[in-house]
Amino acid sequence: MKKVFFLLFTLFFSFAYSQYAVLSLWKYEEGGRLQARDIILDEFKKVAQKRITNGNLNGYHVWNSVVWSDTNQYDLIIAELYDDLESYYSNRGLQNNLNMGVWETHKVWNDFLNSVDLVDRIIIKNEAFENTKEYLPKLAKFNFYKKKRGDLGTKWVETHKKFSKKFIENQSRDAWGSWSVIHKSFLTPFDHMTIDLWDFSNEMEFIMNFKPKNVDYSSIQKFWGKQSPFEARTPTETAFFTQLLIL
Repeated sequence: MKKVFFLLFTLFFSFAYSQYAVLSLWKYEEGGRLQARDIILDEFKKVAQKRITNGNLNGYHVWNSVVWSDTNQYDLIIAELYDDLESYYSNRGLQNNLNMGVWETHKVWNDFLNSVDLVDRIIIKNEAFENTKEYLPKLAKFNFYKKKRGDLGTKWVETHKKFSKKFIENQSRDAWGSWSVIHKSFLTPFDHMTIDLWDFSNEMEFIMNFKPKNVDYSSIQKFWGKQSPFEARTPTETAFFTQLLIL
């Protein structure tokens, strides 16, 4: 029982308090979803577990898009969690962590890259996180934004730090978090993310059972004054994801 509690606490702790995460955003190739899933739940899982045991990684999350379509920018999000980014550049590979030969390593990567296409890789910094559970809820809505430059965009992030508990009051969400993008490619269309989380197994269960409740946002409105938080950012995409692997 103590071991189970420790695992749950570690899972919650890593997501809430890891300062940084490296996100790899993937798109499935036609027919590649099951092949990618098998590799993630086998070789990639073993590598992540060993890196966590060795203290080179805080946590490892894989989120699967609820809807796979051409209109969805990302089908698969792999998140590596770190306290500092020095660990990101050391002891990462399949060959190092599984003692695999060059050919075995090449085959695993070749099979994976034949099933997915890398869209982007970014580094994000934790700004705020609140959770009402002792574990990480299963269903997440990833919200990608482009912040307005200057004071307005900065104030929007400060709102998250100051009022993050408000966003999960009255069970409107089971957990909520805010992350700033601190390293991205030239083509990355967003520079901030928020994630709403609920303890539902899938989107249909959410639609059938979620009942939004009123939350008193008067203190937030006072903080903004005559300005509007909606003017501080532009949404680039919103999509539901479910847990594929959480370590």
